[in-house]
Amino acid sequence: MAAVTAVALQDLKSELSSQHQQIRAMLRSVATSSGAPRAEAFDQLRTFLAVHEAAEQEHLHPIPRADGGQDVPLIDERVSEEDDAAAGMTRLEALDIGSDAFSTAFAPWADAVTAHTEAEEHQEIPALQGLVDEDAVTAATAQLRRVPHLADSTRTAEPFADQLKRARREFREDD
Repeated sequence: MAAVTAVALQDLKSELSSQHQQIRAMLRSVATSSGAPRAEAFDQLRTFLAVHEAAEQEHLHPIPRADGGQDVPLIDERVSEEDDAAAGMTRLEALDIGSDAFSTAFAPWADAVTAHTEAEEHQEIPALQGLVDEDAVTAATAQLRRVPHLADSTRTAEPFADQLKRARREFREDD
C-alpha cells in the first residue's frame, strides 16, 4: 500500500467541497423559491444528491475497508447520516412541495444535510490519512468528478431511492 499523499487528499477534499457547495446552493434555492421554480430546484437537488451519494457510497466510504482494512466509526457515522438523509428525502417527496408541511420538514432536513457535508470535509477526509493508499484516493476523486455530468444527463422526476439505485449501478459498472 503506497501511503496517500497530502496532495491526493487535498484533491479529494477539493472535489468533495465543490460538490458540497453546489448542494448547499441547491438547498438554499429550494428553501427560498416557490411554485414551479421550487419544484425545478427540488428535482435538480434530488438528482444531484442521489448521484453524489452513490459516488460516495461506491468509491469513497469503502476505501478504508478495502483489502481487509479496518472499520472506521467516523465513516459509519457518515453512512448513517446518509441513510437518514435518504429517508428524509422520501418523506419530503411525499409532501406537496408548495405546502407549509414541506417547508417545515425541509428546513431541519437541509440543516442535517449541511452538517453532514461539513463532517465529511472536516472529519472524514482528514481521517483517511494513513489508512488508505494513493490509488484508492485518486480513483475515488476521479469517480466524484463524474457526478456533475451524470446528474445533468440522468435527471428525472423519479423518486430519490430509484435514482440512487440507478446511480450506484452506474458507478459499479464503471469499475
